[in-house]
Amino acid sequence: MQLYDHSLAQVKKCGLPYFLFTEQKQVGESFGERLAHAFELTFKKGFDAVIAVGSDCPMLSGNHLKKAAESLVSNEAVAGATSLGGSYLFGLRKSSFDYNKVSAQLAWQTSELFTNLLEAFPLLIKLEVLAEINEEKHFSLYFYYRKTISRCFEQLFTLIYSWYSTKVVRPAITILLPAFVFESLPARAP
Repeated sequence: MQLYDHSLAQVKKCGLPYFLFTEQKQVGESFGERLAHAFELTFKKGFDAVIAVGSDCPMLSGNHLKKAAESLVSNEAVAGATSLGGSYLFGLRKSSFDYNKVSAQLAWQTSELFTNLLEAFPLLIKLEVLAEINEEKHFSLYFYYRKTISRCFEQLFTLIYSWYSTKVVRPAITILLPAFVFESLPARAP
């Protein structure tokens, strides 16, 4: 719940409109279907761009969200990779949204996702890589080191964590929090 609260706080700091898609509002069988449906509903509200934000990245900041929003003004897609190959943030312009591509063709919740996003969206703008937390031991490790190192060393932690994660067998089950947080951009002329 701390990671969810952190993500939501960062979204609120940006000052852009946002929509929460809790488990009760999600529609679809797979993660991809639920995400695609949430994108579709947000586009129908009149927004030209939507940014989906995950809740498993403690280093996510309002600056990442602002950079993503700025990138979508003139680009089709933006994403931030995680140290485990996933994505902590994914944004699309309405003109680039394809329900089937988002729902079924992307390898959601896998270590292949970011590579898959780059293949599906060749003009994708890449944000910096951040560490993600999928297991209790990741959470404990992050907060232990967070207390002892400054913000400037968090990137070093991400590199070390990403090396460490390639040396450890990860379980097939990941812990998921029950909501999507969406940050949206209002329709506006370039």
